[in-house]
Amino acid sequence: AAASLNDELTKTLKALLRALKDYVGAHHSSGLTWAAEPKKGVKTALGAGACPMSTDTEKIGYQGAAIVGEFDSILREKVVPVVTICYELGDDLIVAADCMQRAFKAQRDMLVLATKHSQPSTNVLESVLQDTSEVLSELAELEEETESKHLEYHIKLVVNGMSALAWVSVEHPVVYVSEIVNSLPVFADKIEKDAKRLSVDLREGETCHHRELVARFKDLLRSMLHYVKTRHSQGVQWNPNGADLRTFP
Repeated sequence: AAASLNDELTKTLKALLRALKDYVGAHHSSGLTWAAEPKKGVKTALGAGACPMSTDTEKIGYQGAAIVGEFDSILREKVVPVVTICYELGDDLIVAADCMQRAFKAQRDMLVLATKHSQPSTNVLESVLQDTSEVLSELAELEEETESKHLEYHIKLVVNGMSALAWVSVEHPVVYVSEIVNSLPVFADKIEKDAKRLSVDLREGETCHHRELVARFKDLLRSMLHYVKTRHSQGVQWNPNGADLRTFP
């Protein structure tokens, strides 16, 4: 009976694919055919005065509040727990946590600016991104100069992961952040391995902060990737109807 059902399903799918192929050949041989703009006063299938669906921010309305609001959610729900764990582990991770907070604040300030202005010139943009760039440089120096050898891989994890905030300056931000997320196991696996040894003396119910840092930091970076995918897939979404940003600060 199961074999008969599978055969029937296969036949149905093949018939559907043939029908779709014929339809595309007849109606969209050169690509998707969009309907012409309706004349004024003509009601569309969406109803009078409704807007046609579009990915163009100028047509669907710029969603500045959501751009900042979703980033704020990441700060509250993802960044704060990571910072807290870094403070628990101490030493140079406290320095890294302070840099992390400053970097995310700088990025938030830039996003607020983007919701109020149209895209600036390259020179002005470099000035806008300077605060973020400086903090990321400080983190890179921390990785080279740290004396917290027992937290070496923790710091490498944070420093390399935080480079994801440079998505605001690259041509393909989703690909860029995805590559950083995929590289996290390089250091995360080493921390997990050491955590087994470091957790031996933990009492029942106590949290292993080493493992928690890995889990929370991965969660943070995945949230950033989702945010960039949904809000800035082609680069920072400046307000197309915003004011000109001729100088900064």
